[in-house]
Amino acid sequence: MMQKVVTFPALLLWGCAVQAQSAHGRQCEVQLDEAAGRYARCRLEASAAYARTGNTYMREAAFKACARLFEWSFASAL
Repeated sequence: MMQKVVTFPALLLWGCAVQAQSAHGRQCEVQLDEAAGRYARCRLEASAAYARTGNTYMREAAFKACARLFEWSFASAL
């Protein structure tokens, strides 16, 4: 699981590095940073809910929802 967390920042950097540092490139970087922040917050909230309830199924479902949200945000930023 840690492998996936490490690869997301690398994908974020690659996505904007491909573009020139134009206004669009800077906006892309901002959107990708925001997407990464939302992903981290989503996972932290899922972990906090798991700590309160102990429900592993709900945690895994929330993690998958976080990943889908991140993928959508990432794709729309590019």
